[in-house]
Amino acid sequence: FGIVGAIAGWFILPKTVNLSKDKSFDLRGALLLGPMLTAFMLVLNEGHAWGVTSPAYIVAAIAGLALLFFFIKAERRAETPLLNPRLFKQLPFTAANAGSLMSYALLFGIMLLMPFVFENGYHDTPLQAGLRLAIIPIAISLVAPISGLLFDRFGPRLPTLTGMLTCAAALIVLFFTLGEARADLLGVMIALGIFGVGQGLFTAANNTAIMAAAPADLTGEAGGLLNVTRAFGISLGIASASLVLSLQLEAMGDATGSTFHATPDDLLAA
Repeated sequence: FGIVGAIAGWFILPKTVNLSKDKSFDLRGALLLGPMLTAFMLVLNEGHAWGVTSPAYIVAAIAGLALLFFFIKAERRAETPLLNPRLFKQLPFTAANAGSLMSYALLFGIMLLMPFVFENGYHDTPLQAGLRLAIIPIAISLVAPISGLLFDRFGPRLPTLTGMLTCAAALIVLFFTLGEARADLLGVMIALGIFGVGQGLFTAANNTAIMAAAPADLTGEAGGLLNVTRAFGISLGIASASLVLSLQLEAMGDATGSTFHATPDDLLAA
């Protein structure tokens, strides 16, 4: 699929115009960006294992913040910045990226936690759990084209706001339908389907809004930032969900915080 996409893009996508060839690559920004993202990822993914008072956590957190400071300073001075500060002067662009971060964090938090609930709480097989969870991406793929049509007709506000409100409603339904009996599974599946509909409405319109809000000469940087935001949101969601699950299990008497030793009641409560 990647090869097919690359070939199609070569023939279909328009060529970039007014591309200056005498500007240098922002090497300083690139050298700061990689370690900065790595430090923040370590804080998110390893923070609970290390402990917030551990030297490793403190060093990673301070390093990430320091690198962020120097990265912003370098980008403001760079002739051709890796991440142009002009992008963030557009409020719709900044707000849409923040929404994207939260959306992917929420999505992958759910995707991480629900398999444990299905397998340990409802005693599903891995195949059954996977099929149940597939309702979310299926709903997203079915609703995303509708979101695009709504964006074209009404702009970004209607589909994005409706999508997030739908996700919130789905989480409320999920909270009240999760139970110990397999009879509760129908309500859980309905809640996950509603959640997928909300994600489909929000994501497609929000991504389009991000690219539309970016200046024409900065669409490349905007697309790159969108991908970084997506990856960071995924990591944030997985790390946050793992932390909440582990802390909840520990509070219920499992000193290891492991799902292998958790009872179905503990998992459903978490």
